[in-house]
Amino acid sequence: MSPNALQPGWKIQKAIPLEAEKIATLQSESFYDTYTIFHDGELSPDEQKHNDDVLKETEGFITPDRIKLRAKLIASSVDGPNVHFYHTAQLEDGRPVGFIYGTKEDVKQEIYALYVAKDFKREGVGRALVEKYIEWSDPQRPVELGVYKENERAKRFYTRMGFEALNDDRHSFYEFLPETTMIRKGDQQ
Repeated sequence: MSPNALQPGWKIQKAIPLEAEKIATLQSESFYDTYTIFHDGELSPDEQKHNDDVLKETEGFITPDRIKLRAKLIASSVDGPNVHFYHTAQLEDGRPVGFIYGTKEDVKQEIYALYVAKDFKREGVGRALVEKYIEWSDPQRPVELGVYKENERAKRFYTRMGFEALNDDRHSFYEFLPETTMIRKGDQQ
């Protein structure tokens, strides 16, 4: 039974370029909710710098230039060779509540982004998106991803999806978010 049959309020589909702004907004909100340090009391200078870096990045996701770039990336997954994967989980009204972006290249297969709206975490959206990517990927080859090394909940999620932590020295796109490399081995390994 497909995950969508269990969650009739949303469905998974290929992203289209016209959705780039909605997806950027979802990523911005999810990134902020996931990586901002919240606690009672005053933040340390390092924590405040971290939060400032997170806020700067969240604002960057929704600039017109980044939205245009995202639309081109989505278009390449729709119209280009079958190496880019960009899917969304959407409500019936078309609002995205999750998205995944990955590649299937000669060198490696990698999930670059998985974001789920705060209200839809633990509702099967992330699992369904990763399963859709795995279904699309080459089952004979490993799939790699990077996860913020302090995000234990995400690491447990990916472990349940068949990924294993490999190392903590992965180069991160975001210098303030050190990553752990996780691998899901291919069927022949």
